Parts: sequence; C-alpha cells; structure tokens
Amino acid sequence: IAGLSQQERAMLPQQLDSSDASYRQRIQAVYQGHPHAGSGNFERFLEVQLTWDEGMAERVASYLKAHPERNMVVLAGSGHLMYGNGIPHRVARRLPIVSRILLPADKLALNPGVADFVLYPAPVELPHAGLMGVLLDDGDQGVRISKVLPKSAAGQAGIAQGDLIQRLNSARINSVAELRIVMLDLSPGDRVQLEVVRKQMVWGKEVLQFDFALGGE
Repeated sequence: IAGLSQQERAMLPQQLDSSDASYRQRIQAVYQGHPHAGSGNFERFLEVQLTWDEGMAERVASYLKAHPERNMVVLAGSGHLMYGNGIPHRVARRLPIVSRILLPADKLALNPGVADFVLYPAPVELPHAGLMGVLLDDGDQGVRISKVLPKSAAGQAGIAQGDLIQRLNSARINSVAELRIVMLDLSPGDRVQLEVVRKQMVWGKEVLQFDFALGGE
C-alpha cells in the first residue's frame, strides 16, 4: 500500500482490520508454502491478502445495504472463506447479517469451525474441448495467430501464422477472451467457419474463409 498513489489509495477499502491473530497465522502458513517465502516479504503478502478480503467484504456489504430485500451468493476461493475470518467476518463487521460457509472437501482439513457445510461432490469428467491448434495474441489490429501447431486442425485447413481472426461462426471476434467464449461449448469434430485477414506482400490484405472440423480428441 505504501507504494500506491493517492488516487489508487482512494480505491482501497475504508477499513483494513489486521487484528485477527488466527487470520494472520493462517495466511502465514500459506506464505510458508509460497516459492518466495524466504524473501522476508510476509507483511506485504499479508497486506495484499487483507486488502483483497476487505475489498470483497466491502463490496458485498455495500450491495446488501442498497438491496436489503435480496440475498447474495459469494463465490470465492476456500482461503477467503474458511473459518470465517476472511470475507464472512469482515462483511459481518460492516453489516449484521447471517451467513453460511460452504466449502468443497477436496484438500480441506476438516477442523472444527472451518465451514458450516462441507460438500462431497461426485467426480465429474469434463468432455474434451474442441481445439483449432493455434497460439493467439491480443493486438492492436485484433486477435493474431502467433503460431500454428504441427498437424493441427487449423494447420491442415490452411490457416497460417500471422493471420488476424475476424469472425468465428459469424460471431465478431475482438479479443482472445471472446474467441474462447464462442468455443466454450464446441467439441472435437464440430465444424467451424473461421474468417481471417491475411497480409500479402504484393496484394496487401486478403480476407479468407475456412470451414474445418476441430481437433482435440
């Protein structure tokens, strides 16, 4: 925090309570397993985690104060919720509400008070994702194909390094994130229509259309 500008500090939570000894001990245990644990920067590490938890708590409390008729579900990592001394107690300090902590049992030490409910979901195997087989970069001119992987679906279709992706299945693509969203439900073997702009040494730019099946199995 000491290195932040006044403008950046104005965006921080109004309250940063570091008085909870159990919270400090828990964060210190996490820090000991961190690759930079020997650098002597634990206080900075604690400050970052504290700012994160206080910031999320402040946003939760602000929303519930403005919408008292509503309930809220907070999705956060287990470390921000366990034992209540991350987000939950900091919300309660700002707003007297009743909350319940639900955590997955995976890699969780079942100590008293760690959560109100512990979930034991059945293992689920996700389906294979459909892949073009390219590496991508976000650039000023759009999404650029920085590399086409050998024997990939995109390579076999004729897509080349340097091509700029314009559309996928008629959806306009402006970023890698948008491309991933369009491909989210696509599976290996699904056919896609990809529109790219390719720069030519002599003729300038050329718009190309490709229709091919995704790989990934």
